[in-house]
Formats: sequence, structure tokens, C-alpha cells
Amino acid sequence: WRSGESTSIFGIIGGRAAIRETLQMQDIEVTSDLDSSATIPLHEVEGVTVTSHPFEAMLSKVDGGRSAARGTLSLARYAPVDRFFVSFARPEILEGVLDGGAEFLHSFSSSLTKSALDYDLVEKYFARLGLTSEAARMFLSSGAISECAVLLSDLFVIDGTDVTVIVQMRDSRRLAPIVRLLGIDGLDSGAVSTVKLPGGGSASWAQRGDLVFLSTHRGELERVLALEAVGGVGSLGESAEFRYMQTQLPFEDSNLAYAYLSDPFIRRLVGPEVKIGQRRRMQVRAELETLSAGALLYRLDHGGRTASIEELANLGYVPAHFPRRDYSIDDRAVARSVRYGTPGDMTTLGRASFDRVRPDEAKAYEQYRIEYSRFWRQFFDPIAMRLDAPTPGEFEAEVFILPLIDSSIYDSMRDIVAPADSGRPLPVPKLEPEPVALLSANLNEETWKEWVAEFGPMVAQLGLPAAVLEELEPTIHFAVEDGDPVLHVGSGDLLGVFGADTRQGFGSGASLFLAPLALSAFTRPCQIMIPLDDPERVVDLLSAKTSHGVGRMNREMDLDWVRIGDGNRWILTTRFFSMIQLRFGIAVEQGHLIVSNIPWLERAEIVGFDDGVLSHVGLRVSPGGGEKQLAGLFTAAVEGERKAAHRSAVHLYPLLLLSGGGDISELEAWHRDVLGFRPAQPRGGKWRWDGRELVSSKFGTPGQPRQPAHRPGDREFGILRTLEVLNVSAQLEGEGLRTRFRVKLREEP
Repeated sequence: WRSGESTSIFGIIGGRAAIRETLQMQDIEVTSDLDSSATIPLHEVEGVTVTSHPFEAMLSKVDGGRSAARGTLSLARYAPVDRFFVSFARPEILEGVLDGGAEFLHSFSSSLTKSALDYDLVEKYFARLGLTSEAARMFLSSGAISECAVLLSDLFVIDGTDVTVIVQMRDSRRLAPIVRLLGIDGLDSGAVSTVKLPGGGSASWAQRGDLVFLSTHRGELERVLALEAVGGVGSLGESAEFRYMQTQLPFEDSNLAYAYLSDPFIRRLVGPEVKIGQRRRMQVRAELETLSAGALLYRLDHGGRTASIEELANLGYVPAHFPRRDYSIDDRAVARSVRYGTPGDMTTLGRASFDRVRPDEAKAYEQYRIEYSRFWRQFFDPIAMRLDAPTPGEFEAEVFILPLIDSSIYDSMRDIVAPADSGRPLPVPKLEPEPVALLSANLNEETWKEWVAEFGPMVAQLGLPAAVLEELEPTIHFAVEDGDPVLHVGSGDLLGVFGADTRQGFGSGASLFLAPLALSAFTRPCQIMIPLDDPERVVDLLSAKTSHGVGRMNREMDLDWVRIGDGNRWILTTRFFSMIQLRFGIAVEQGHLIVSNIPWLERAEIVGFDDGVLSHVGLRVSPGGGEKQLAGLFTAAVEGERKAAHRSAVHLYPLLLLSGGGDISELEAWHRDVLGFRPAQPRGGKWRWDGRELVSSKFGTPGQPRQPAHRPGDREFGILRTLEVLNVSAQLEGEGLRTRFRVKLREEP
């Protein structure tokens, strides 16, 4: 785990931390100018050399290994091995995105990124493919598509990547009206059709029987067509790697989608061509943005007049040494590079290819390669993801990551949770009323013994029978009940309910889980549930303790132990210095020892068990179970939205000053042309220019901020708008990680 980077328990269990570590998308650091001499052939720059798994040998030892991809995944037979592959078994998923669906995904990603910027990616990529959103809707709703797959050349989707779409038609005759609408001629002739784009450039289309191919780059399309011509030989779908991963995470006919990051794709992503190419593109983007900023400032100072790049440099609006290159700038301050395009429409790495690098680029990449490679002990592996909808309103995603790199966070997790071969399931209690969050874990036997030994003296000091510890099984469930805390930890929302970010030096050993749990226990009503080997013996031990009554342990602490009624429930009260009192409820129910920190509140009861989670660790977040804390969650959500909106508003000020106000939507479109995105506001918010500053209808201004008050019972905010339950679980398998997400969406009111 890199120093200074952070994650959370949700990010660890969900695998987000592992994927981020594997891909390592950060830029390399280069100091020289792009115009410096590139003298080193690209093929001489050594890439990541971590060994691949012997997939052929592994496949021969696995029962059920498939000879080739089948069903929807048969489209993988046309995918190059070094491309990101996503297969959709049901085109209606994509149609839902076009129609403004997938609101949960948007809300969820916004809550993670705290971003209020809109890049209009769907419209942008449709346009690059030669489609309009209307034509795409017609395509998807026609009923003519049975399956489709999307290929990406890299993961720089915001900056610009090449996209290829493969469509399997049920009835290719239904394609004709759409083709005529788009003005594409000769598609059924077998030749590649070039689709001219309104802003310049072109897309490429082709048809082979019931297959239709669309691509933003002709070279990408020709690679796909070459695989189709030879029946998929040498493709991703025919590779031993892909077939082996099908034995580990198989695609079934009922699944909705399957995504795959292959060994060659990840190797390409961290290789010199992509890393150096992306660094060059980011350097150009920074220079183009500098040029646009200088041009806008000049226009503001000179009554809206425009200036050439030379004038801007001579007058100090851009640095005097600003590179001339192939740059130009128009009267709207949109800067352009002939080779790399504009910040809002940058050329893909495939179109800006190169065959030589500068010495400092080679040196910077070598440093990156060494740093990356030292975190891999043995093999370099793929990542597979599968999406399903087991019941209406529910979605389940499973991710398989092998192996995990040498990460202190996952090494700590490996030390804490039970090993893969333990064979112990993780039955998670179903509670009523449902807590807002429940963390469950099967613990390593050795680690558990160490913890019991460490907590033994504390238990004895509290006057509890030490023999109780002998009956505890190495599994723990930590439930956070509904309640709005006075002190918030983490982000203040439900995803941060178990504390602040885990960082290098903080999330090590037992503190990986214990520290965040302790923070929650001191700020919210909580319960700890531990299965018992012999519940009756524990009841006898605790019942015998009742006769001791009140006792003074020392000068600083008194204890009061009392049984509640005739049941198996007790309250332990501790008094410190005769001033501070802490009360804990202790119960034995449903084969569990249950400890609660606020015993007089209504306590969740175990009404069953959920055995559909993976066996090592699970986190269940239930916004639907929150009532008392709705106002607190609302405050945390709108506070994040307010800060994001005010941060995004600064992007519009140069244009507002130039225009003296004007239509905000036109200024947003102008900003999108200049920088590639437009500042956004949460649903229902609008910008207003009062002649002096930009005012949000929901959040005011940074100097005089305001935010809406919560209405009792209101759940129409943040992820609560769409989410009822989020369940994520994980298990370590060998050197890797398997995670499973289950999402239940709110029913429409």
C-alpha cells in the first residue's frame, strides 16, 4: 500500500483497494519537454516482466474446464487478448443507462468520488462511434439485438480511449432502417464502412452475417475482423487463461454481464507504450488548459478581444517559454493540438501512437516498473467480474482477483481472517429491527487465541468468569443500530460507518478492524455477537455470577452485575471515580453471546441466518433500516454535495466574467468545449449569477453557504434515494481475493 494513499473497510472487503493497486493508473514523472529528442526505440524499453500463470497446465487439472467460450461469451472469440472485454447478455441494461437509469450507480460513484463534474461520456462515445442517442435507443429497443460486447484499448475513459462494439443480431434485417438513418452505405457488402463524424474524424463499421462491428478506430476494428476471419484462433475467448477463469468464475446463461481484465491487458496498461503515451497526453492537456486560461484572461483584460499564442506569450498571459508545437486557439478560447485534439475531445492513445521515447521517459518508466514489480512475488493475473439479477429489484456482482500484490492491508486481513481451507461457513445473523450496518468475520484460529489471551485480564478485571472465553467461537458479528451519533467518524455516511480511512501505518494487524469498530462503539448504539460452543454452560457461568452483586474492584472502579427478569440477560455497570458510568447489556440468545453498549434501547433480535455470503468477511449496509439517523445522514450527504457544488462553481467564473452573466446552460456548454466537462449540481439545483458571484439555489455561495433542511421521513437524497440494502462479502483464496456484492434497490413509492 503506497504511503499517503487510503481506503476504508468497504474498499478493502469490496476489492476496490486491490484493483486500484493492481492497475496503478497514476502518471509517471517526466521533467523534459515533449520537443526533446526521442532516440530510444519503444521496443527496447522493458515492460513489466512478472511471470504469467501456466494456464494450460492449470486448465488440464480442473474439472469442467471449457474448450472455448460459450453462450454470450462466445463474442470473446473476436476480442484481442490485450483488450478489456465486457459482454452484455441483455441489451436492456444499456437501454436503461440511456434512459437515465442506473441511478444507483451514479449516486454510489458520486458518493465515493465526491465529484460534481459531468463529462457527458455516454453522448461523447456514441458520437465517436457514429451514433446519436436516438439511434442507439432505436438499436437497443428494436428487439433485433440478442447480445453485445464492448472492447476498450485502455481504461482512460475520461481522457479518451478507443471503443469497439460487437453486436449479435437476432434479425439483421432490422438493422437496415437504422443504417439508412445514419447515412451508412454498403454495410452489407462485407467491406468496412467509414462513417464521417460532424466534428471531423471518422468511425468504422462492418457486418459479417449476423454480427455487426462498430469502432472508433479502424485499426482496432481490423484486429477484431481478423480474428473473426480465422474463427477466433488467438483470441481472448480461445485463450487458456480465459477458459481457466471460467472454471473459477463461470458465466451462466442467467447472468446479465461479464467483464474481464486479462493478463495481457493489465500488462499493456502498466507497460511503457501506455504509461509513456498517457504521460505525453496529460502534458499536452495541461499545456492546452494553460493556453485557454491565458486566452480567457487576455479577453477579460482587453474587452473580449482575442490574441495569438505569440501575443499571449509576449504579454505574459502564458509563460514566455510556452511551447509553440502544433497548437492553435479559436475565438472561444478552445485550445487544440493537431496531434492530440482538445481537452474536451482528446485523441486516443491508439491514434497518437509512437515508436521512440526520450531518455528521461525511459528512465521514469524504469523507475515505475521496478517499483511495480517488487510488489509481485510470483504471478501476474487477470480480474473477472460477473453481474446477475437473482430477483426483481436485486443485483449481484462477483469479482475474482488473483493474485493480490504484496499489500500491507491485505496481508493484515490474511492474518486476521480464517484461511481459505478452513471450510467454515459464515452464517450472518438476520436481525429485527435491521441494523444500519453489520460487519461479520470468520477469524483465524491463532489470531483468535491471541486476542482471547489479551482480553482475558480485562474480563477478569470486570469480574466476569474467565471460563466464558473458552466457549467463544472464532467468529464475530458487529452490528450498528439505528441512531444518530453526536460524534461522527469517517465520512458521516453509512459507507463510512466503521471509521475513518485506513492508511499506511494505521491499518496494520488487529487495528485494521478493531480501531474502526472501537470508534463506532463509542459513537453509536452497537451490538457484538459471538457464536458459542456451549451456550448452556455460558448461561450457567453468568447466572452464578449474579450472586456476587455489587463489588468494588479498586479505588477507581466499581462494578454492578444484575440479571434482568428471569431470562438470560444481564446488565454490567462500571463506575469510574464514582462519576462516570458505562452500562453494557449481556445476553445469551440463539447460540450467541450478545454484548450491547446501550442496554436499555430496543435491541435487534436474531430471527434467522443468511448463508449467501462468502466465508471470510462481510459488510451489510441497510439504509432502509435507518429512521432515527435520517436527519444526520441527510446532513452528511448534502454537506458533501454542497462542497462539491461550490468546488465545481469556480470553473464557471472566467466565463461569467467575460460574458457578464448570460445563460448559465450556454456557459456550461462553453466550459465543456474548453475543458471537456461541465460543473454540475445535485438534482434540483440551479446556478444564478447575481452580478457579483455565482449562487446555487440549494447551497448559496462559499461565503454564505446554506443547505436545505431535512424533512421528517425524507429519503430522497444520496444513495438512500435508490438503495435499500448493500451487502458485500469477501474470502481469500490462495493468494487472491473473491468479493461478492448484493444490492437491493428501493421500490418506487
